[in-house]
Amino acid sequence: MSEAVMRRLAKPLLFLAAFIWGTSFFIMKNTLDAVPPFWLLVFRFTTGAVLLGLFCWKKWRTHFTWDYLWRGGLFGVFLFIAYTTQTFGLTGTTPSKNAVLTATYCVLVPFLAWRVFHRRPDRYNLLAAFLCITGVGLGSLSGDLTVTWGDGLSLFSALFYALHIVAVNRLSGGKDIYLLTTIQFASTALLSLAGGLLFQPFPAGIFTQPEVLWPLAYLCVMATTVALLCQNVGQVWSEPSSASVILSLESVFGVLFSVLLIVVAVLTKVGGCGLGAKRCHYQNYQAARIGGGMISRGEVALIVATKGAALGLMSNMFMGPVILTVVVTTVIAPILLKIAFASRKNGKGGGEDQKIEETELVKNYNIAMRGEDTNEEEEIPAGARS
Repeated sequence: MSEAVMRRLAKPLLFLAAFIWGTSFFIMKNTLDAVPPFWLLVFRFTTGAVLLGLFCWKKWRTHFTWDYLWRGGLFGVFLFIAYTTQTFGLTGTTPSKNAVLTATYCVLVPFLAWRVFHRRPDRYNLLAAFLCITGVGLGSLSGDLTVTWGDGLSLFSALFYALHIVAVNRLSGGKDIYLLTTIQFASTALLSLAGGLLFQPFPAGIFTQPEVLWPLAYLCVMATTVALLCQNVGQVWSEPSSASVILSLESVFGVLFSVLLIVVAVLTKVGGCGLGAKRCHYQNYQAARIGGGMISRGEVALIVATKGAALGLMSNMFMGPVILTVVVTTVIAPILLKIAFASRKNGKGGGEDQKIEETELVKNYNIAMRGEDTNEEEEIPAGARS
């Protein structure tokens, strides 16, 4: 593709990478419960290296030179240190502080780029740095004005995420980014393998657990191969500072993904139950009331989800979204019902009209259950009349 096209695609690719990482938060958390961190990195980056290496296998003979090894290897070293220190830092601090401290890499990038590209940060970068230092101090200092070792590792990982972004932008010029990314994956996998062999047992039991293998496959293919390739390609054709800001939006996309789950949960109930009511010859406002009343999941959903997780029928990774869905739908169901009933009452009044509506509801239901049409009058045999 031409340079102009690649520059137009750079930022959408970075947004796509941030979106994939944002939607994989709860998958990552629950997969770490079954797979040790080093071995998780081995599986992810080995898969990425194999898939991407096969995808661009023709380029190995036409584009590869030996300097690709140290360039891609350096990318892999930075990425390995960043992932490792962030993962182990999480054990010494809270998840929220770990996420905030790691995201400071977007502030570090302009100052590292100043050293490499000799472009001075502007006043907005300086203001962002001041606010970042203030926020880190307020968020990390404990009661005795000390920083925990987990906070320190989280900040250390932010430094290497920033170094990785600057290095990719600086060393990828004139090189095939697909080959560099493949070598980056392979070097990260080798370093992770060394760490796994030295410090952690091999998780052989996961290969008999489908509830672990499917999320792991998503992490290997989407959150590693596709997302990191989009990041590297996007960084080559964009400024390091803008790339770091876009990539830091992954937490925002994580929140939006949770909101999307709630929206789907509501629409499926309203649409499914409402359409079913329409099929039974209810009027539109009646179908809306039925759909709104069916939104709430309540404690039954929690009981079913807990039982399914205990029996191994559902992965524990879905418990968080299930609980969130139950809480939100339980809260909004009476609100929507009040709107549905109030709108009809204001339009037609209450009292006797309401009694007629209820009578018609029962009549329509009985007719629909017998498979008869509402327009046909029920015939009563002459002998049955009083």
